[in-house]
Amino acid sequence: MEGRVIRNGDVFIYFQTRLRVGQEKPKSHFKKGDIAFLPITSSIFFFLKDAKIKSPMNLVGKVTINTSLLEGAKSGCILKVYLDESPSYVNDSAN
Repeated sequence: MEGRVIRNGDVFIYFQTRLRVGQEKPKSHFKKGDIAFLPITSSIFFFLKDAKIKSPMNLVGKVTINTSLLEGAKSGCILKVYLDESPSYVNDSAN
């Protein structure tokens, strides 16, 4: 998935998608590295620092490595998102 970055200061960056998904367990508080989806605009948000926002979003993931790459993203840049399901990224806290 990819899109043009829209930057909101140092709080978050986001890009619009064509996904059509409703709200599921929406929340308004996010931590640095959280990835969230805003159904109203079909946008994916990447939080650059802890934040409380007005429009509740679905938490969909977390950036755990190279967060500095997101912090340096400028408006208009193309951001590509890949899902890595390799075992090295799986957090098995049950054991």
